[in-house]
Formats: sequence, C-alpha cells, structure tokens
Amino acid sequence: MIELINSGGVRVAEFELPPRTDGPWHHHSQVSEFCYCLRGQLVTEIEERQPATLDAGERCEIAVGVRHRVRNVAALGASYLVVQGVGPYDFVT
Repeated sequence: MIELINSGGVRVAEFELPPRTDGPWHHHSQVSEFCYCLRGQLVTEIEERQPATLDAGERCEIAVGVRHRVRNVAALGASYLVVQGVGPYDFVT
C-alpha cells in the first residue's frame, strides 16, 4: 500500500493485489469509499449487492458502514486506488 494523501479527512491510497487474492471483509464507520481499478481486473463484493467486476478505468462507490471486500480472481496482478472521505479513517473487520 502506498498512501498518496492523508489530510483534512481525505485519504487516497494505492493498493496492489496479487493474483487470486482476496482482501478481508470490512467496513468504515465514518467515511464513504471509491474504489478505482488502475490495472488488471477486480471483483468488488459489497454486502447485499451482486459482485461487480471492475476493469482498468472503472470505479464503484461504497457507502459508510457497508461491509465489502476486493478480490483478484485473475492469474495476473491488479492495482487500484481507494479514495475515502470526508472524515476520520478506520478499518473495521
């Protein structure tokens, strides 16, 4: 993870996700989140929604308090940006 911005209640970070890797289920209690696929293909799983596949250049929004995770089901690595705000960051599993 490379944190690009963390100020004024806004956080932007870049993540790498190796092939066939799942991130943990979690939520954020005070910030909404945008997930923007930079490279590869990601599957976003958001509680009470159908999984969505993001290709490079596509994004999804995740509301405050909603459990979610990101998965890489492909044989190649993926990278994505997470943009969160406005408010204090937390990661609740």
